[in-house]
Amino acid sequence: MAFNEIAKAIQWSNKTTSGDGEIYPVEAYFVLHAGSTSTEPVNYIRRDAVWYAHGTVQAVATPTPHLEGTLGTVYTASIQSRDPALSSGLSVRVQIFPDGQLSVQKLLHGTPIGGMPPTQLQTTDVRDNLMVAINGIEVWTLGVALLPHYPKPPQ
Repeated sequence: MAFNEIAKAIQWSNKTTSGDGEIYPVEAYFVLHAGSTSTEPVNYIRRDAVWYAHGTVQAVATPTPHLEGTLGTVYTASIQSRDPALSSGLSVRVQIFPDGQLSVQKLLHGTPIGGMPPTQLQTTDVRDNLMVAINGIEVWTLGVALLPHYPKPPQ
């Protein structure tokens, strides 16, 4: 499992510190789909819970080179909300490693929800384009995109 897309994204983001005065952004896209289960028919609609988040991540050198950031745009859908809606105050902190390791922590107003530590997952590389992990009844996916570089703002 190569995870070449992640390695290329780390190289792209590292160009930001190359001294050419440009920023080389990387956008991450995250989906968590938690399936609802039922062994008996129910007389109400049972919806799966879904989180969709995106935001900018940056290359970090330690403990090993990886991408890291807080995805600040989060949409959620669940039994309480029929359609996905922008969720105020929610964010998702991610660490993305080129060996397929993925660390995900859900935040509310910048604080871990319920004080929970990050979820550590070993993902599978899907066609060198998408990281996928299954955790119980949940499917976790993450992809990245290299965005066009642009000049750093004056300081």
